Amino acid sequence: MFTSVPLAVLFDFDGTLQDSERVATEANKAGFRAALGREATQEELDSLVGKPMAQVIGRLYPGYGEQILAHAIDYYRNHYDALRCYDGVEAMLAGLAAVGIPLGIVSSKHRLYVEKELAMHGLRGYFPVIVGQEDTSSHKPSPEPLLLAAAQLGVAPGDCVYVGDQPTDMQAAEAAKMFGVAALWGEGTLERLGVCSPELICETPQALLEHLLQRVHGHDRGRVLAAAERWVEGVLGGDRTGHDVWHIRRVVRMAERLARAEGADAFVCAMAAWLHDAADEKLNASKEAGLRKVGDWLGTQPVAEEGRRHIMDIIATMSYNGGNNPPMPTLEGRVVQDADRLDAIGAIAIARTFVYAGWKGDPMHDPALPPRDAMTPEEYRQGRSTAINHFHEKLLKLKDLINTDAARPIAEERHAYMVEYLRQFRLEWDGD
Repeated sequence: MFTSVPLAVLFDFDGTLQDSERVATEANKAGFRAALGREATQEELDSLVGKPMAQVIGRLYPGYGEQILAHAIDYYRNHYDALRCYDGVEAMLAGLAAVGIPLGIVSSKHRLYVEKELAMHGLRGYFPVIVGQEDTSSHKPSPEPLLLAAAQLGVAPGDCVYVGDQPTDMQAAEAAKMFGVAALWGEGTLERLGVCSPELICETPQALLEHLLQRVHGHDRGRVLAAAERWVEGVLGGDRTGHDVWHIRRVVRMAERLARAEGADAFVCAMAAWLHDAADEKLNASKEAGLRKVGDWLGTQPVAEEGRRHIMDIIATMSYNGGNNPPMPTLEGRVVQDADRLDAIGAIAIARTFVYAGWKGDPMHDPALPPRDAMTPEEYRQGRSTAINHFHEKLLKLKDLINTDAARPIAEERHAYMVEYLRQFRLEWDGD
């Protein structure tokens, strides 16, 4: 019924956004006293809540409805100064508007009054659509006014959230096939609304805002990750060095696995994993050129500045670089570095080593070329070596450089596999 991200949010007005129910109740009491000469019972007052009073009062009290309504309206107008919005409502509306979610109101009150009271609170500009009691022939719990508001916003009902404080609101949301949210910060109570089985119950406007933003940001992050995958496929699709898209996908999967185990930010880890080899100096004119290329692309994506800096810092410092780079300062950096290094330990690492040596033009093995113990970054990248030497110069050292507890047992197992492979290689090289 509801997609992963809301495309519009509709609100009831009185008792949800505006604290007016107490004034409305006192107005109805005044109407009963003036027209009927008696006090309204609680049952009578409850029967008017959340309903278009002008249409129901005449049916309930033939011959007196217009008088009750007139006196109630006079009382209500004389007490406008008692109307206020609930704490947190304005911040919630501002937060939703900031991420581009269109907002609307569906009320059993006349639209003119809703507009006037919103303007009084300085909130009119948040709502391009307001559906009042005069706009439909049926009213809540009928879905008709909710469906009209969705149509005016140009959003499918199933992509809408409807927030209200009365059982009629939840019933209308269900009938309209919208995501119903029970608001408990105003007149709504868990006792009355819980039995309506709303999709979500929120005790504060801030709780609702956080829930909806989580959906929005989660959706945006999914889109950014998908865009990163497509971009990397274009950049590395023709790679023949062992740093191809398949390597990247393995690192991403491992980074996500380690992030879950270590409690790291999975989005930052996955993004750095997707992009890390697109900046590698082996595949670019220089390290600076590679980082600039990745940074330029990342700047086109809806990622917060702090997140972009974190991702770029990881990419800039995670490589082995002859063992000369400093330790990673953040948990996410350590996770991504481990994920990348794990792909350089084990069976896949053996295959990648020979692929890279072949691409670089290095021999498989040459006993006359011993492994190098200490190297500058330039010697590590450009010096003459062999595929077998690469195990001793880098791969066999990685096990002891693993950062995270979750990665260590994986590294131990894969390291043992490489050691056994090299033992067998030497036997066969010597003709045994």
